[in-house]
Amino acid sequence: MQIDSTLEYLTSQQISHTFESRFQEKVFIMTEAKGCWLWMGSIRKDGYGQMFRGKDRTTPIPAPRASWIIHRGPIPDGLWVLHECDVRSCVNPDHLFLGTRQDNIDDMVRKGRHVVGDHRGENGTNKLTGEQVLEIRAIKSFPRGYQAGAAKRYGVTKTCIWCVLNRRTWTHI
Repeated sequence: MQIDSTLEYLTSQQISHTFESRFQEKVFIMTEAKGCWLWMGSIRKDGYGQMFRGKDRTTPIPAPRASWIIHRGPIPDGLWVLHECDVRSCVNPDHLFLGTRQDNIDDMVRKGRHVVGDHRGENGTNKLTGEQVLEIRAIKSFPRGYQAGAAKRYGVTKTCIWCVLNRRTWTHI
């Protein structure tokens, strides 16, 4: 299988592994459930896998992008590699598709994974309840210092109160 020429051989003088073989060494193929290929290599703070490329192997590339390049070919400029399965560590090329940043956002919202700006109600990540949001919004005039006082009263930040008041969060209420 032909790999992007800049990624074909990423070796030092002592190591002769190709990019593709190094990739395959880090993949665990699940035979049950969704059939995800789980990335067992380096994981970024956001939960997505990564590989290192370049002569000294210091340049990171997200593992889903590496999978796409190996199995499907080059990625056109401006496109992202998105997951159908929503498993961050999955690198199965059958679970990946190309799209724009906006496609990624639309996919996230459509699947109910969007949190910032579109809270869906009371759950483990929300500090406020729907009733508290209604209380905060019930104040007709906002006296000086209201956001700071409300933030202290409800145990949240002034930014949180501002977002509630300006309907940046809790948009469904």
